[in-house]
Amino acid sequence: MAAPIMSHTVDAIALWRRAQEIDEFAGNEGTNSGTSVRAGFKALRERNLITSDYRWANDADETLRFILTRGSVVVGSKWYPGMSEPLNGVMRLTGNPGSTGHAYLLFGFSPDQDAFLMANSWGPSWGINGCAFLPYDAFDQLMQQDGVVCSAIED
Repeated sequence: MAAPIMSHTVDAIALWRRAQEIDEFAGNEGTNSGTSVRAGFKALRERNLITSDYRWANDADETLRFILTRGSVVVGSKWYPGMSEPLNGVMRLTGNPGSTGHAYLLFGFSPDQDAFLMANSWGPSWGINGCAFLPYDAFDQLMQQDGVVCSAIED
């Protein structure tokens, strides 16, 4: 089923700010400290940009099945320093992530690379035109470290 064409523009910054207002983190409104994937999906639904519902994946296998059968997913996970500079387009879990987290999109899977295809929000100068490969094993590790995966669904 093809996705419906949106007939209006979305102000991503306003959406992000709204997510900060309704998320579970007290005092982060108006800061650059981020928000949660859950609050992002609540803000999307509040603005009728998700007209049905959203679902959560529990692990890497379930995430892969969802991508292959339903479509892209939003991930929130720890963000290791090595992920900021993919080597030949491949993300690495090197360095100490501390409490740093980030959200990104997984939109496919490459069996040849045994890696998810991911898009970042940092523009085309990051990775390969803003995209990279996230190895399956690395993603599995991120999920075991309290990563979250969510996607809108159509009934």
